[in-house]
Amino acid sequence: MWSAIRWHAYRIMGAMPYVDLRGNGILSPKDLIRFPWDDDKATTPDIPTEDEMEEMQEILKQMNLKTATQK
Repeated sequence: MWSAIRWHAYRIMGAMPYVDLRGNGILSPKDLIRFPWDDDKATTPDIPTEDEMEEMQEILKQMNLKTATQK
């Protein structure tokens, strides 16, 4: 959604006869504002291992049992 709004702003600014985008170094919508997902060097998200997922599932089971016994 935010990328679409940025693109729209860029297109509107480009339609204005008195605005010199290229002269001001704005060559693409990314030059207006950078979002974290625009980073080309972004790493992949930290995906949990199988062991970590099993550990978390066990913790959740224990929490559910604890909640169920309190009722």
